[in-house]
Amino acid sequence: AESSQHCKRQVGFASQGRRRQGRERLVTFPVASAKKSTRIYVCSSLDIKMDQKIKIPRSFKLLEEYDSAVGKEGKTKLHAPHTGFINYGLMEYSRESKDPLGSWRGIIIGIQGKQSGELLYNFQVSIPKGYPEQPPVVRFKGPKMDLAAIDSRGYVNLNKLSPSFTWNSDKYIADVLMAIRNSMSTPSCLKTSTQKAREGNYF
Repeated sequence: AESSQHCKRQVGFASQGRRRQGRERLVTFPVASAKKSTRIYVCSSLDIKMDQKIKIPRSFKLLEEYDSAVGKEGKTKLHAPHTGFINYGLMEYSRESKDPLGSWRGIIIGIQGKQSGELLYNFQVSIPKGYPEQPPVVRFKGPKMDLAAIDSRGYVNLNKLSPSFTWNSDKYIADVLMAIRNSMSTPSCLKTSTQKAREGNYF
């Protein structure tokens, strides 16, 4: 009786038998030695919350990333004003590669109408094992630029991007790249990247 009441409190049904919430079922068995049937409340051992977010496997999310990067069926995660100025895709890999979807590369074209508008910024992207909960790791190869979010080795600290950017599992590589390009519009970045490109100064 106590366990039955516990089930009722946890899950419950409407009086007409319609399901309101939870996973309880009312099962009636006839008993040969009794005139009345016996009611047994069966509670499922799985208590799945309907509002609980489903975790997308890393490989599934990366396949979606790939389709967006190559423009499969016209799909893309890039949007204006960055469309046509960011290009990225998978790096070449061998059949022996243990993580064929884990390494990416691409270019970002500088801010148009500015002195860096003709520059091509080369970068690489590494996908951690904890993706998409963990963000992709972006490293620039050059040219160097005066940007607080990029360290001396070319690695991007997403937390230092301005305007601010916060990663979550619903976002994509394209979101990271667009956030970086937005940050590259600062006057100091525009000036120094142009100068260092002329000097052949790379990470």
